[in-house]
Amino acid sequence: MNSKFGMTVLQTLVVCMCFAVSTAKANEYFKVTPLPGKAVEGQPQPAPHEPDPDDGVEVNFTGAPMLGGPEGNPVSSDLKNFVRVTGDTALDLSLLRFSAQGAMPPGLSLSPTGVLSGRYETDFQSGSSDFSLPVSAQYRGKVAEASIRVRVMPMAIVLRPQTLPNYRVGEQVDYDLASAFTYVGKPYRDLTLQVTQGQLPSWLSLSGTRIHGVAESTPRNTVLLSVAHGGEYKGGFGLTLTVE
Repeated sequence: MNSKFGMTVLQTLVVCMCFAVSTAKANEYFKVTPLPGKAVEGQPQPAPHEPDPDDGVEVNFTGAPMLGGPEGNPVSSDLKNFVRVTGDTALDLSLLRFSAQGAMPPGLSLSPTGVLSGRYETDFQSGSSDFSLPVSAQYRGKVAEASIRVRVMPMAIVLRPQTLPNYRVGEQVDYDLASAFTYVGKPYRDLTLQVTQGQLPSWLSLSGTRIHGVAESTPRNTVLLSVAHGGEYKGGFGLTLTVE
């Protein structure tokens, strides 16, 4: 075979082999160029941009809340009614959280959701009835503060002279003197009575606000008693008793 002819055939075979390998590789690997706006299956996609819901959010108290009532009466107030939230397109007031920034007034508690509950009480030690409670309201990282004023009207007891029924000798006596009291507010501490003038018959005992005993012959008798609520003097009244 002519050497020149043989070289030509060899070159042709090499070219054909390279072409075949290139074709096989091309069938195995290929590049896909996605069109604009088209997703490529199997490839992670970037998360769409969402505006921060906290941008522009403002929290404010609508004023200085004030609560008040007679001592002993129940308290139930939702502080969310005193808060305004603006700038949130996905408003959710259940996210509001409240906290006290100081000591709670006696008898009251504040829940994280803003419910102020309990009862109106005066300070047992100082007798104070006017309180200031700093609180904060938080919503999506924004905080508002206010001072709640709590004014308590001290409880009063309207006392009138009492005349007990005419008991007979040997009859059982058990009577609650407080059943005749009229209250402005509600008692929540112990009520106690004490004789301040005169003397109860020896057969009659006084415990708290109750008198009890077995009646013995007693001429008409009147004594004066004082009333205290948790040790605080509230007034006095006369009690008349007769046993025939």
